[in-house]
Amino acid sequence: MIKKLCALVFMLLIFPVAAQAAEIRTGETLSVSEAAKNVYLFASSISTIAETKGDLVAFANSIDISKPVEQSLFVAGNTIKVGTDIGNSVRAFGSSVTFEGKAGGDVILFGATVTIPEGTIIEGDLIAFGNLVTVGGNVNGAIKIYAASAVINASVGRDLEIHSDNITIGEKTVVAGKLTYYSAKEAKISDKAKITGAVERKDVPEAKTGFKALATSSGWYNLIASLLAVIVFAIVLTYLAPGFVRTTVEEAIKSPAKPLWQGFVALIVVPIIAIILFITVIGGILGLSLLAVYAAALIIAYALSAVITGTYLNRLINKSKTTQADWVGCVFGAVALAIIGWIPYIGPIVKFLIYLIALGALISHLVGKLRPAK
Repeated sequence: MIKKLCALVFMLLIFPVAAQAAEIRTGETLSVSEAAKNVYLFASSISTIAETKGDLVAFANSIDISKPVEQSLFVAGNTIKVGTDIGNSVRAFGSSVTFEGKAGGDVILFGATVTIPEGTIIEGDLIAFGNLVTVGGNVNGAIKIYAASAVINASVGRDLEIHSDNITIGEKTVVAGKLTYYSAKEAKISDKAKITGAVERKDVPEAKTGFKALATSSGWYNLIASLLAVIVFAIVLTYLAPGFVRTTVEEAIKSPAKPLWQGFVALIVVPIIAIILFITVIGGILGLSLLAVYAAALIIAYALSAVITGTYLNRLINKSKTTQADWVGCVFGAVALAIIGWIPYIGPIVKFLIYLIALGALISHLVGKLRPAK
């Protein structure tokens, strides 16, 4: 009941389109086998084997959309594959994102690896963020790419803009407009590529990101300061509330997909609810109280993410199932998170996903405490 209530609030506030006709489904594994209209799915694994009328919204660890969606598609998870026609826009956020089909509107893709293979058709614009972005097929609008490495072998109806230090423009590339790229290095452009407009490179200094930033004294200072802050807070939290920490960490590791979408929903929905309460006559105090609890949850989740990381890595190394809710686990997790965060491009994404899992597990634990005993 609580799960469906959270999903309903999220749907009504963020996706108000045809809310009254929408269908909400939750569970560990969901497979849409019959045509439905305006479907909202929350699970660990999601697949579609029937057409969706209206919009489709899905949150899961693994998502496979193989049947057409009449209107827009919004998906977030770990591994995302869209291999069908989408009537309108596509929004996909994950670790590995692949879009192969036809989109009637704009497409926004965010992931460590973003792939648009040959044969894909995008009627609108394409915006892609990632570590490695590979684009093929036909994009009738403009393309903007922000990536560590970008490989283009596509037909572009308007301008092509790329922000990357490793750019490859393949022989199948056709650009009807202008090519502008922001990079510290020259792009590798095939002689067979056809670019109608001008080719302009805007030189930018190579970013001091990832481990390169440790070459500066300020980089070391920031690393040590952030490490100490996380370690101290995590240790204090662990020793003040060991039972709470163990329960929350266990929930996060046991089924990370569930707290991931819960954390994502909370991050967006809670501030909106607080604002709505503020503008009502009697909701000012409630709104202020909600924001105070929300701020505390964000800070606590920051410490919990270190304990979760330390526990998970300890289990992998020692092949055990114990929860390392002590100072060793806190230090181990904080150091691991810091190292992950300094990995260029993909590191901050992974770190943010771990934080969302910690936030979702925290909220799930609190909601469980508020439930009346049966």
